[in-house]
Amino acid sequence: MVYIFIKASLKIKIRQMIRKTLILFLFLTLKSIGQNPLVQSLLNDVKLDSLTNFVKQLSGEKSVKN
Repeated sequence: MVYIFIKASLKIKIRQMIRKTLILFLFLTLKSIGQNPLVQSLLNDVKLDSLTNFVKQLSGEKSVKN
């Protein structure tokens, strides 16, 4: 009876360790992708272009195309 409890408890701990390892791996992978200077500069340019276009449409400098 005690052996079954220990075995079940060990399985739960192993699952928790695997989950934590996967979460850590995903976090580190995503963080390394986001910190790439080329990717970051491209994202910044796209955001700035979209924002500039939106402001020009709101101010009437540029017509809104349907």
